Order: sequence, then structure tokens, then C-alpha cells
Amino acid sequence: MKESTIFSGRIWKHGFLVIILCLLLRNLVLLKDMLKSDYPYDKFSNIIVALMLLFNHIAFYYTRTGVASKIMKTVAWCWLVLGCIYIFFIAS
Repeated sequence: MKESTIFSGRIWKHGFLVIILCLLLRNLVLLKDMLKSDYPYDKFSNIIVALMLLFNHIAFYYTRTGVASKIMKTVAWCWLVLGCIYIFFIAS
């Protein structure tokens, strides 16, 4: 069965990964600048959200079966829970 839409194909899979990695890289550059300055607000929320996106994308688009899939999906869910705890309770 051939995938007919762009959202279920390789362009979506790899393109979104590139977007997430660019977002993560940009947030790391901003974090470096924020650590040098007197930025009064939370400095790590953007990085945590980018990592949540990255782990979930890898877990559900790049692993399908086997032990690697179970491990990556467990990591993704744990990071999602820890990220939400950080954003809603620690950072606020």
C-alpha cells in the first residue's frame, strides 16, 4: 500500500525532525545567551519542550517494533510527564 499524503510519508517524518532539531539548536543558543545575562524568568522551559517534541517524534515515527521501540516510547512518555511537571509546577 503506497502512502499518498505528505503527512504520512518520508517528507513529514524527516522534515519535522529537521524542524525540531533546528528549534532545539536555537533554544540552546538562546540558553547560552540567557545564562550570561540577568534574564529573570525561567531559562529551561523552551529546551524541555523541544526535547519533549524530539523524543516523542523519534519514538513514534522512527521505531515501530521490538525492544528499541518499547524503550524509546517509555523514554518519551517519562520525559513528557517530567516535562509537564517541570513546566506546570516548578517553572511557574
